[in-house]
Amino acid sequence: MDKVSIFYIFKANKMIKYFKKFPLLLLLFGPPVLRLDVRAADASLRTNIDIWILIQIGLFLSLGLLSLHKIISNWTTYKKFLFIKRVKNFITILLLFIIFLFGSCFLSPNFKITFAFSFLFFITLISGIQFTFEFISTNEVTTVDMLKTIRFVCIFLLAIVTIMLLTYPNFVSSSQQYYGLRVLGGRVANVPLISFIILVITCYGFIFYDSFDPKPKSIFYLFISLLFIYLAKTRAFYFTSIFFLIWIGYYAVYKQHKISNVLVVSLMFWFFAIFGVYMLFNSNQFFSFIVRGDISEQDINSLSSGRLVIFNWVTTRIQSSPLGIGYIAGFKKEFLNLGYLNGLPTFRIGNAHNSFFEILIGTGWGGLFFYCLLLSSVLILAIKTLAQKTINSYLYDSDIRFLLFLFLTLIITSLVSSDFVIPTYSSFGIFWNILFLLFALTLKKHKSH
Repeated sequence: MDKVSIFYIFKANKMIKYFKKFPLLLLLFGPPVLRLDVRAADASLRTNIDIWILIQIGLFLSLGLLSLHKIISNWTTYKKFLFIKRVKNFITILLLFIIFLFGSCFLSPNFKITFAFSFLFFITLISGIQFTFEFISTNEVTTVDMLKTIRFVCIFLLAIVTIMLLTYPNFVSSSQQYYGLRVLGGRVANVPLISFIILVITCYGFIFYDSFDPKPKSIFYLFISLLFIYLAKTRAFYFTSIFFLIWIGYYAVYKQHKISNVLVVSLMFWFFAIFGVYMLFNSNQFFSFIVRGDISEQDINSLSSGRLVIFNWVTTRIQSSPLGIGYIAGFKKEFLNLGYLNGLPTFRIGNAHNSFFEILIGTGWGGLFFYCLLLSSVLILAIKTLAQKTINSYLYDSDIRFLLFLFLTLIITSLVSSDFVIPTYSSFGIFWNILFLLFALTLKKHKSH
């Protein structure tokens, strides 16, 4: 067996070891692809139990049992972390959020569906706690290992999307009036998100770690990620990518002082700028607004893809039901029955298209409060940790800063997407893996000193 084969076998075994050690990483693969019809896949949000829901529950139950087994097996090591004030506060917030999730079952038009999705969320959070404890207690696994694992799964999913694009294009792409061909990934994966993840992790490794990837490999990954971000033609990730390149470019110029870094970031920035102008003015929809000199309410709804209509309905509906109308099932059921709302075909809308509104309408003001408290506790802890300079700061600060940026980007993106709080969406696993990795890394820095 040659050296190259041995290297890849060793690398595969190492990756498998990470999935065994951190079951939460398995969520990165997202839900299994069981249907070849994209709309049929939305049956995961129907208000009746079907085989799809049962399979999802089975997979998450296996994930939860594996995480619980690891917690019990390593209890003597893990239990000491429960005495850390930050950990106790975090777990308390998690438990209160879970109470509101399950509490919404009693207000839901379909108890079974709301309970099923609440259970999936609960399993994820339990697995996240195990992830945190395991990452803090081991020195064998680094942040770079986790980032490479996350990127590996994203590349794997992108490869599946590419195969499906060549064999069953309707499953992962669609042709739209103003954008032409858009490769969004269907139920396989969220193509804009996984492409963005590949871009930012590769960029970060290229600039901050000399041994992260061979240069040709990095350039290939950057090219692939840029290509699919363009093919997806999603405004949210397009502009967050530009924002990231500005942020990483600052560090390339002022911190690293490497010409190669500056060159790569500059080329990527101009790539986005050129195609941004192209997308902006190639859109007949947007260009017609400029020609007319005015924007009607219908134009605004069209530009927001109907989100403003949904948001307005949520803010109105929650006033009469401050405790929510049932996680997942409530919104789906009531919005479905509207038929049309301000010209929006509500029977095609399965969620609130905003993670915060999704939690609000499902679990009420209490659920939203603890969800926001959960996110803000991680953000505040990360910011405070960065402000504390210790003898070991250089080992953690750049990784914490990067994960903090990535987490903030995902939170901002969640303002136009509910995917991060719906367990049967592939984006869900990425969001919660990043959250728990950031939380665990900040705790690890505190532990080191």
